[in-house]
Amino acid sequence: MTTRRLFALFGLVSLWSLVSCADAPENIHAWADREGHVHVRWTTKAPAKGHVQWGTRSHLLDRVVQEDSSCLRGTTNNRDSGEGWANNHRADFQGTGQWPVFARIRGTTRDGNPLEGDTITVPAPAQGMVTGDGGEILIMVDAGDWPLQSMPLTFGVPFPPGTLDRASQVQATGTDGAYPTQARAVTRWHRDGSVKWLRVDTIVARTEKTLVLKYGPSVSTLTPRATKWTGLAYSPSITVTDAEGQQFSFALSKRPDTEELGAVKAVTKFSGPLKDDEGRAFGQAIVRMHAWQGLPVTRLDVTLENDAVQQEMTTIRSAELNLAWPEQSVRVGRTGHAVELKSGDGLLQREDFEWKTTTSAQRGKRIDGICRPAAGPAIILRHFWEQWPSSIELQDGQLTVGLCPTLPSAQYEGRNDEDMFYYHIRDGLHTFRQGWSKTWELWQGPTEAADALAGAIPVACVAPEWLETSDAFGLMAVGVRDQFPGYDETLADAIDGYADGRDRRREYGMMNFGDWYGERRWNWGNLEYDLGHGFLMQYARTGHPTFRRHADEILRHQRDVDTRHYARDPRRIGQQWIHSMGHTAGYYPDTYKDMKSYAGRGWSDNRGHIWAQGMFEHYLLGGDTRSWETALLIADWAAGPQTTNFRFGNAREPGWMTKLVMSAYASTEDPFYLNAATLMLDATHAQSLATDDHGFYYHILPKGHCNCVKDHKHYGEAGFMLGVLMTGMKMYYDVTGSETVADDIAKTARFVVDTMWEPLDCGFRYTSCPETSASGGSSWIMMEGLAFGARHAGDKALADTCREAMVGAWRSLPRSGKSAGYVLCNAPRALQQVAQLPGKDFREYRNEQERILSSPARRDLPTRVPNPDFEENIRGWPTRGWTVERTTKVRHGGTASLRISGEKSGQNEYLNTRYDSTGSPLEITWLEPGQAYVLTAWLRIDQITPGTPAPELRLAYRDASGSRTSEKTTAYDLSRPGTWQQLSGTMKVPEWNTRNYIALNTNTRKTVDVDMYLDDVHLTPVDAVASNTPSLIRLDPNQASLSGGAKTETVPEFRGQLGVTGPGTAVWRIDSTCTGDHMLWLQIAQETEVGSISFGEAVLARSVIAREPEWIEVGAVSIPKAACELRLEGISQGGRVGRLVLTNVR
Repeated sequence: MTTRRLFALFGLVSLWSLVSCADAPENIHAWADREGHVHVRWTTKAPAKGHVQWGTRSHLLDRVVQEDSSCLRGTTNNRDSGEGWANNHRADFQGTGQWPVFARIRGTTRDGNPLEGDTITVPAPAQGMVTGDGGEILIMVDAGDWPLQSMPLTFGVPFPPGTLDRASQVQATGTDGAYPTQARAVTRWHRDGSVKWLRVDTIVARTEKTLVLKYGPSVSTLTPRATKWTGLAYSPSITVTDAEGQQFSFALSKRPDTEELGAVKAVTKFSGPLKDDEGRAFGQAIVRMHAWQGLPVTRLDVTLENDAVQQEMTTIRSAELNLAWPEQSVRVGRTGHAVELKSGDGLLQREDFEWKTTTSAQRGKRIDGICRPAAGPAIILRHFWEQWPSSIELQDGQLTVGLCPTLPSAQYEGRNDEDMFYYHIRDGLHTFRQGWSKTWELWQGPTEAADALAGAIPVACVAPEWLETSDAFGLMAVGVRDQFPGYDETLADAIDGYADGRDRRREYGMMNFGDWYGERRWNWGNLEYDLGHGFLMQYARTGHPTFRRHADEILRHQRDVDTRHYARDPRRIGQQWIHSMGHTAGYYPDTYKDMKSYAGRGWSDNRGHIWAQGMFEHYLLGGDTRSWETALLIADWAAGPQTTNFRFGNAREPGWMTKLVMSAYASTEDPFYLNAATLMLDATHAQSLATDDHGFYYHILPKGHCNCVKDHKHYGEAGFMLGVLMTGMKMYYDVTGSETVADDIAKTARFVVDTMWEPLDCGFRYTSCPETSASGGSSWIMMEGLAFGARHAGDKALADTCREAMVGAWRSLPRSGKSAGYVLCNAPRALQQVAQLPGKDFREYRNEQERILSSPARRDLPTRVPNPDFEENIRGWPTRGWTVERTTKVRHGGTASLRISGEKSGQNEYLNTRYDSTGSPLEITWLEPGQAYVLTAWLRIDQITPGTPAPELRLAYRDASGSRTSEKTTAYDLSRPGTWQQLSGTMKVPEWNTRNYIALNTNTRKTVDVDMYLDDVHLTPVDAVASNTPSLIRLDPNQASLSGGAKTETVPEFRGQLGVTGPGTAVWRIDSTCTGDHMLWLQIAQETEVGSISFGEAVLARSVIAREPEWIEVGAVSIPKAACELRLEGISQGGRVGRLVLTNVR
């Protein structure tokens, strides 16, 4: 029986039949868990509020539980917030232990109508319907830098339905036999009560590379003979000093809560407000202490939260961890590089590139937060320098670790890059927005192990094959891995270089560590597209430990800094900040650098810009409890109040929201989240039916998605938004089997291909506006939906486009964190769907297509600048928001130029050549490293806003990670408007360069109203003579006179353009006013021979043979004033030639 049929049998079908009245609850789910808690979930068509009456006798429902009030908060994304009402509801209560329990949902709609359902029978908690005798699961282990003979491991293990009944039925074993094992069921399958996700702790030998987890009815956990826990040696406490100097403290003796206690590990949580001597509170502290039996190490996770919601920003002087220190000195740093501090001394890591002591004036670049006494255990603050400013101070028997240290008042004043690094520190004070939080990780351990404890901590992962077949994590193209050679290898190279890229960009700091910078030049990315999820998916696919360790850093930042844990308006609790300056905004006015709300007010209401899937996966795969808690906080916001009166403006709102709640459902098996998806996709389908039934809400495109004039605006959507929506729909379909949703995916997929597919670029346009540019990178985020739609509809043409797009997208596999989130958030699922398309194996197909895509013959011209003279079109020169058009009214040479006009602000470039195209012949990928070139262009400016800097051209040098450096030409002389002026500059290509683009710089982000013309843009070797009157004479196949059997037909190697196919002869007549010396170039396909090429009476070449598609430099000619002929004779049988070009540009 399939997953979907099982779900229907145990879930929706049996309960939907109970609903009969018009104002009755719908989508009812009611069940009891093994702890005896009863859970009731329901939806209502109209906003309502209600309660559950229940009892142990069907005729006497004498107890009442109100629905969860958090669902009644209302939405911030609708003028009618619905505050006090909800469409998605839940209630929970503790049963009496007597079964069955009977319950009835009652309530009132907002219109005042009564709401009542039939009586529900809740049976006793399901006992796992387990079949089989058990088995063994391979666990991959990476010890990292762990220094001790025994090491602790925490990892998650998923199980298929009906496989494991109790958490105690597992045992970790290795080369030394059975290891102590502690396991806890995190999630049980809703359908049968069996374990879905198990969290396992064990202590194993450091030398282990793999473990085997045995499971089944005959297996039981090995319990150690004795339990010994290492306590804390230094009695820590936390002190926060506010801006006025008042101190607020929190000691670990307060409010202990044992979260885990077993044979292997104990986790004790201390939480509560920090208070001053008079009992006044200031912020919240949460400390989780992890201890392992028999290991001399202890881990502390210290979290501070800003719960002060009366004001938007809170300022403090410091936040410090205090430890009673038994000695008058401490050695700080790694062995061989340690600095000794005496009592009264301190050390400050003031930036990522400098630390200094406070008294002895010692300095260095980076130091690790390792504190060693002469005797006793060491204290290690992990990522000490990465999370600067950090400090260590010894004073009168107390070691103070500055999490937000006391700083000199002018420490960071007047810095040019203040808004990247120092925004939260002013006058020596630290400032944070309401709802902000931050977690630091400390370890206590033997001094000889301290260096290693500051390094890579052990991780373990279930073998990818088990993860994929468990039905708990989805299909990740593991079983079809052989169809995609190079995918895992490329990503492994990228992640192994991830830290180096971060180091070059200096993406460090207490507020910044884990995030990437530059989404809109001045702002942090806020881990856009759930980068942590992308990394964890690849970790799960391969077990490569570096993905997991960077995901730890990423998700700790995302869950703390980027998430609103508190808010004055409770509707905003659980929101996330959208790529803002300083992560949360609030540090600058909206006018700062024209960043608007990204600088000042901040924006956390964007429902199409929020994610928690990575946080759920982090915990399920063995990560932090706080990740799970924060993921639930976000998911509850999305599934509860945000589904009230659900309305949306574009596809990414129901897209990301459905992905979010379906990931919550997959992680928890709680139908509350499935019901939320039902409400959202019902609304999406209704909007589709109301707007031409394309499968999504079909609407007029906003500015930026379509910049066409008012009467010519286009309708549709942005492709990446539809990609996200299709993915959310697919996640829902996988659970419910809804044919309506599957049909909507197929309709959406066809719309994307019909309106956005651009074969020339082997990619999709940004939106359904035909004026937007195309890119192969967006194929990754859309491909799961596109390929599933093709399969569901049995659409061969759509399937063919999917495969072609995937080949083009291959070149966009990410090499940096900034681009990785966009690609990796859905790449494994995309590969899975592509592998299931009909036709030949994708590996074979890709090899064939790559040969065509990489062919120089796909270029329209043999010039180094694609489309340099705009004689045919302006393709390959996308604008940054100004209007661009080809015009014949004003030109420098030939018959046309490119006109740039209109008004725009906030852009670095007026326009540029294509880049990150993943297969377009219009992207510059052929410049020779080490070669010097002269970049020239002709520019005429008729009008420009006074005070605007003069434009110039820029050649960007790029490698796989993106742009690294650039060089410029001379600038336009604005004192001579209305004249054609040549811009020129000598450029030497770096040895590491692999691709380039040319841009026309604005040199300002202010508003520019401009009218100008660009023409004749060329790159020529520095030793060549550039012509002031460039000439490119095109001779196309359809202009030739053919004989001897030659004919014209489309040629794939020429991207489907016409070619002359042999055998036979082709003759062109040249009547040109462009006389003088030119070079002849021939576009020719592979396995083609031309017997002779002649110009007039002169034979230029004989027996021209091509083994690969290419442009061949045939020879020099001198074009006379009189008409003449160009002849290609003896074109071989089946041979193919394309365009010929005569040019005086080298």
